[in-house]
Amino acid sequence: MFDATLWLAALGVLAAFAFAGWLLSLRLRDVSIVDSLWSLMFVLAAATYAWLADGALDARGVLVLVLVTAWALRLAGYIAWRNHG
Repeated sequence: MFDATLWLAALGVLAAFAFAGWLLSLRLRDVSIVDSLWSLMFVLAAATYAWLADGALDARGVLVLVLVTAWALRLAGYIAWRNHG
């Protein structure tokens, strides 16, 4: 079921993170950091949904959050490593 309140809350968190990433890229004069940050936005969205949704932190919800986090950290680390060298 679609919940506009959850969606808007997650949108606000993601917009703030994206804006902070953009400001950091301006400061560093390196837009390639955005490549590493976009996968972390999935973690933020999943964590926001899990925190605000009723009953989302059951065993299945925690498993999904852990798997999304593991995938996002692996991808962000790999892209950062690839762009750095």
